[in-house]
Amino acid sequence: MHRGYRIITALVVVLFTAGCWGEQKPAAAPSSSSVAKPASTGNTPDGPIDAEVAVRELQQVALKTVPQTAAAKSYLYRRSEIHEGDRTSELEEWFEIQGLVPVKIRENGKDFESRPSLAETAESMRAALAREGPSAERPTPEWLEGLPGDIPGLAGVLAPKTGPRSPAAIAWDLFSRADPLLPGKARSGLIKLIATVPGLSASQLTTGGHRNYALRYTDQGATYVLYFDALTARAAGEGSIQSASEPLPSGGPQPDSTRLWTFQIRASLT
Repeated sequence: MHRGYRIITALVVVLFTAGCWGEQKPAAAPSSSSVAKPASTGNTPDGPIDAEVAVRELQQVALKTVPQTAAAKSYLYRRSEIHEGDRTSELEEWFEIQGLVPVKIRENGKDFESRPSLAETAESMRAALAREGPSAERPTPEWLEGLPGDIPGLAGVLAPKTGPRSPAAIAWDLFSRADPLLPGKARSGLIKLIATVPGLSASQLTTGGHRNYALRYTDQGATYVLYFDALTARAAGEGSIQSASEPLPSGGPQPDSTRLWTFQIRASLT
C-alpha cells in the first residue's frame, strides 16, 4: 500500500484511483496541528461508540470551524507519516492554493521522481483549471466556500462526471487534500455525506489525553478507517485492515497501513 500511496500522491490522481466506500480505497487526508496516532504506534482504543453519536458530535463541532486564510500565491503543505507494520516513512507535499496543484514532493527527505513528471502533471492541472474552472478535483478556496451544507446539494456538486466513484468517496478526498481550507458549513455537510456509507461504525481513542474518533466500514473482507479530531472535526488520517476477522471497532485487528497527516499554509516551497 505504501508504493500505491506514493504513486497516487505524486500523480495527483487520488480522486480517480484511490479506492474507497465499497468502490475504492480511501486516499490520503488532514489536521492543522496534532494528529491521532494509530493503535499500532501507541494508541489504546477507548472502545466503540455509536456511529450516529460520533457523527452528530463531529457535525456540531465542524459548524464552528473557520478555514485558514491563504494568499493566492501561497502553498498548502501536507506532511504525512505512513505506517506499514514496523515500517514508517515520511511524505511531504506542497500544493498551489488555487486548484491544489502539486509542485513539490519529498519522500523521506529526498525529492520524489515520477512519470509523468510532477512538472508535467502540474501544467496539465493548471490548464484544466483555466479551461474548466475549479471542481472537486481542482478546488479553490472560493469554490470550497460555495459548497452547500446539505447532503442532496453536496451529492449533486460532487457527483463524478465519469466513473463509479460515489459523492461520499469524493467528500473524503476533499478532507484528505483540502481540510484546512474547508469552511464550517461544508465541513459539517461533508461529514454527513460520509456518514451515509452503509455499515459505518465508530470508536473513540485517546492519545496523550487527546480525543479522536475512528470511523470504520468494511468492504470485501477489508476494513477502512478514517480518523477525525473530536475537538476540531478535522480529518487526521486514514488506515486499512486487509485481514479483519471480526467486526470492528472494539478489540479487533489494528490497521495494517495507516497514514496520518498535518497541514500548514506556507509562503514558499520550504
